[in-house]
Amino acid sequence: AGRWGWGMGFEDIDMGLIMSVSARRELEPQGVNQSLNSLGNLVTHPEQSHMELFDALNEKHRAFIEQQKLFFVATAGAQGRVNVSPKGLDSLRVADSDGGPSKVYWLNLTGSGNETAAHVLENARMTLMFCSFDKQPLILRLYGDATMISPGDERWDKLISAFSDFVGTRQIFELTVDLVQTSCGYAVPFYEFGGERETLNKWSENKRREGILAYQQENNMRSLDDKPTGLK
Repeated sequence: AGRWGWGMGFEDIDMGLIMSVSARRELEPQGVNQSLNSLGNLVTHPEQSHMELFDALNEKHRAFIEQQKLFFVATAGAQGRVNVSPKGLDSLRVADSDGGPSKVYWLNLTGSGNETAAHVLENARMTLMFCSFDKQPLILRLYGDATMISPGDERWDKLISAFSDFVGTRQIFELTVDLVQTSCGYAVPFYEFGGERETLNKWSENKRREGILAYQQENNMRSLDDKPTGLK
């Protein structure tokens, strides 16, 4: 494995660091940009732009994901409201598929809502979206079924060891990808990355773990549609 690798010491799940800003900066001058350039005939040959579908993530997709500072999560229950949430920080890992389905794991931190958890308990469908805001226009969507892993679950200790230690940790979601879609992203505007926000981490650290658990009990037990979120 290279600098990003895909191994974090799991018995049957090899994970790779995706969202580390410092690691991205180390990669940007050469390797990853070369992969992005090969994805991005879209820039120099716009007549070739079209939607493409894949059964699984390939190395070019992974290289694109490694460059992104932001991703979006979309879920919906059997009925009711559809939820879309932006995610950042060091919160996403891609597993080595070893010939099987692509799997992505992302860490959900405590916030004011808990819609994703309630939806996945009713309906496993989930979409993750990544899009470029810089020179190479591209949108990458991952479609599949999600499973929620909570503290105390059998796989929790193994999976949480791949992530940074956040006081506000709430759940991990495992997405088994059954379709990867790329499209041009020509209408996505340019934005310059100015850094990660530390507000959520500082809020969580001020509350401490006991305060976070109390906050979850008060604010995260039911969805907007009054469905259970699985918190205990």
